[in-house]
Amino acid sequence: MDVWQHNGLGHVLFNHLLVLGESRGIRSFVAHVQWSNPRVIHALGHIATIVDRTAEAGVLKLTFTRQREV
Repeated sequence: MDVWQHNGLGHVLFNHLLVLGESRGIRSFVAHVQWSNPRVIHALGHIATIVDRTAEAGVLKLTFTRQREV
């Protein structure tokens, strides 16, 4: 673990990437995440709406859209 973990930097960067993609017309995104990385899977669930998930050889393929502000 390093000093940048648990400070919300990943959340900010990930959200920024989603906003940039949407500004270029991209509405659906895909992430490949190892089963052994539950922190990323959990974090993705907070910032995105997962519309499809498949698993193969220990890797989750998550298709998602950015959650909208309420």
